[in-house]
Amino acid sequence: MKKFLITMMLLVAVSALAADPQPTQNSKSNAAGTNEPVEVRGVPNISVNQAEIKKYGAEEKSGGNDIGIHPASNPLMPEINRIQDQATARLVDLNSQLQNQSNDARSLELIREMESVKQEAELDIMRLQARAALARGDQETATQINNAIEEMTTPRPPRQAIERPAPAGARN
Repeated sequence: MKKFLITMMLLVAVSALAADPQPTQNSKSNAAGTNEPVEVRGVPNISVNQAEIKKYGAEEKSGGNDIGIHPASNPLMPEINRIQDQATARLVDLNSQLQNQSNDARSLELIREMESVKQEAELDIMRLQARAALARGDQETATQINNAIEEMTTPRPPRQAIERPAPAGARN
């Protein structure tokens, strides 16, 4: 029930933010103590952002696709989307199993499997990016990505136990 309420509150907050795309006026107190209106926008008004907005807005109008998806500007995006879609489908399945689970040990297994699915999807995307960097001749980027993959997949050695005194007032 608590998860449901939190989810509903988040949905209401997001829908409220999305419902008013126009700039709003907030008051800001300055050093003299007077309030000045401050304009707040979702996207900073800089030329790069405005150029992107115009570009993608023109593509959306002229694209002719019924579902409103922007054409992929990066050739890796279809493969990245496929990886993410597969991971999402698996996570939905695992989550439904978790919701119907009453055995704590099995619930823990499902949670760990969900973590593994998420990590594998991230690693698959990183491997794809490394191959693309090599294909375009960017050895430095490919090396950085491969180093990150290695760091993520290398098991960490166990930590040494630290002896600490018992808390004051603790019973033995």
